[in-house]
Amino acid sequence: ESLFNAVVSPQESGVPKEFAENVRMTVKALPKYSVESEAVLAHLANTYDAKMMEGEFKLGKVKIATLQRKYAYMASGLCLQPPRRSIRHYTPTNVEQVVRFLLNNQNVQRISWGTKKVVVNDEEIELPNLIRKKIVVYLTCDYMEHFPQEQRIGSTSF
Repeated sequence: ESLFNAVVSPQESGVPKEFAENVRMTVKALPKYSVESEAVLAHLANTYDAKMMEGEFKLGKVKIATLQRKYAYMASGLCLQPPRRSIRHYTPTNVEQVVRFLLNNQNVQRISWGTKKVVVNDEEIELPNLIRKKIVVYLTCDYMEHFPQEQRIGSTSF
């Protein structure tokens, strides 16, 4: 009997129910794109056809093909590496410009009561409560118009 059938319907397969349930719980419990989750799913994707993987684990064809490549990589004796993420670092000058722009009186207004504590560079700072005068779309447009491309941070970071 196939392991996949054991996971989908353990009572009909010869695989112990506890094992099938452990596989299902492991896949559910692991973070979605973790190395461990990818390793478990890669073994399943290599063993079972795409229709079964699409139906049971809600994976698309591209993801299944990627998992099959990851299985081949692991089968050759190599370890999966965590995904590389790059965080774009902006110059302190550009970040200060954005903060000054956002805190400009045209964009925000102080509320006469309350403060917020914010931690910046391991230092706690108490700031007055503020409300926006403009919605984010207009703030972004104004920011893009006000600063040249080379002095801006990305729109997503903004």
